[in-house]
Amino acid sequence: MIKKITFLRLCTLTATLIGATAAHAQNAGSLDTTFGVGGKFVAAYYYDQQTEDIAMQADGKIIAVGWTKASSGSDYNFFICRFTANGTMDTTFGPNGNGTISVDIKGTNKFDVGRCVAVQPDGKIIVAGTAGLQTDNSASHAGFIRLNSDGTLDNSFGTAGKFSFPVGNDTSNPYVFINEVQIQPDGKIVGIGRARNSSTAYDYAIVRLNADGTLDSDFSNDGKHTVDFGGPADEATHLKILPDGKMLVAGNTSEDLGIVRLFDDGSVDNSYGTLGKLEIAPGEGSYYLRGIAWQADGKIVTSGHTIGTSDIQLNRWNADGTADTSFGTDGVTETDVDSGSDDQASKALLIQDDGKIIVLGRITTGSTSYFGVLRYTDAGILDSTFSNDGQVLTTFGTAFSFATSGMLQPDGKLLVAGLYGYSFNWGAAIARYHTTALLGIEESQRNDMVVYPNPASEVLMITGNGLESQKFEIVDIAGKSVMQGVFSADVTQQIQISGLPQGMYYLTVKSSGNTMPFVKK
Repeated sequence: MIKKITFLRLCTLTATLIGATAAHAQNAGSLDTTFGVGGKFVAAYYYDQQTEDIAMQADGKIIAVGWTKASSGSDYNFFICRFTANGTMDTTFGPNGNGTISVDIKGTNKFDVGRCVAVQPDGKIIVAGTAGLQTDNSASHAGFIRLNSDGTLDNSFGTAGKFSFPVGNDTSNPYVFINEVQIQPDGKIVGIGRARNSSTAYDYAIVRLNADGTLDSDFSNDGKHTVDFGGPADEATHLKILPDGKMLVAGNTSEDLGIVRLFDDGSVDNSYGTLGKLEIAPGEGSYYLRGIAWQADGKIVTSGHTIGTSDIQLNRWNADGTADTSFGTDGVTETDVDSGSDDQASKALLIQDDGKIIVLGRITTGSTSYFGVLRYTDAGILDSTFSNDGQVLTTFGTAFSFATSGMLQPDGKLLVAGLYGYSFNWGAAIARYHTTALLGIEESQRNDMVVYPNPASEVLMITGNGLESQKFEIVDIAGKSVMQGVFSADVTQQIQISGLPQGMYYLTVKSSGNTMPFVKK
């Protein structure tokens, strides 16, 4: 029996859209009005562009990637743009003076699509996806580029910053794309996705590159590996690199969840599941599997939407693949956002440090589609502390909006990216939300904290009431604690930060939870 939750959203939707911009609407789930314009920002600098993935740099700037077209033709290119930490276009990025870049990999009228991004510790940017061989999405190589931090192509990577190659046995008509890319601690680059091994069979594709953009021969002998789960349309969508160097590669196997575990050299770890593979049926009926995430305790959370009714479906599994019956009803929760609405999940599935689960996607009710943001408790119930009913719908002023990717910032705020517009005229959209309730006006004034100078190089000054003799902590952009201490008895505090590397940090006063970002230059 699946727990199905149905909500009538029309009245609460209007209140959310209007109230999110009001000064008093600072509850969890409200738009962060310090970001962009009222919590939102759009980039529509080309004829057509879409956002598929986002990442954050050490200085807090935001990289969004996808694809773009300069005209109504069939010349698709990688699209990369950079936002400042407060949600405006970073005009120092790229050659156009507007913070955007279009990169052609395979030449004019080819279907090049950026699907994923990772930022290296040195600030260089890896973008991976599809390097098209045709004018449509019918034949392709795996495509990678690397950018310097200013947006120029890194000539030390591949050939003039680009590298593309076939994967799979179908050499006459190869079809490859990369869905996720990660950087290993040793600097090697891992990408996962789909490859065509025959005219009727697609399998998981896993590739690894050296830091210079060449295939790593220490991985599966040639840097490429495919895994067959037996279905006609296997596709790897999510990657987890374990502390011991092993990899968990997860994705779709004809509507089921398939996970394979590999050793660092690319060989299959046969001690996992059945001969290295774990395949899980998602529950009653058929549904499209989209999001996959691992909890800290090893349990697996998946999200998707049902076929036919188009409801959000959320599942949790024990590490051995059995249903976690403590979650939802027998491991499943199904949500109809607006009594018959068309609800679709994206691949973005996030788990907060407190165990709460965020599902992103598209909610269509009436004739309008919205960014959909749903938050559930660790028990699989819509979280009533998040926008009162666990659901937020956001429009960008057109009939169509779709949240495709997201990330949790170190300060807990939620960044969500996607697209808006209409067919053949899409724009890139990004929004930022609070995930915790802010202080009321009186309390905020009482505990107000000012950090200066910002950026700072040697000493950080902090003023505010109630700081004396309080514990503080500084964390970096990855959430790692880099400094802890206790303020003195003075109202104005000083913290020596000369030993910190350059980048963005967050200062938190423990007693109040008051957090302020700052940049070490």
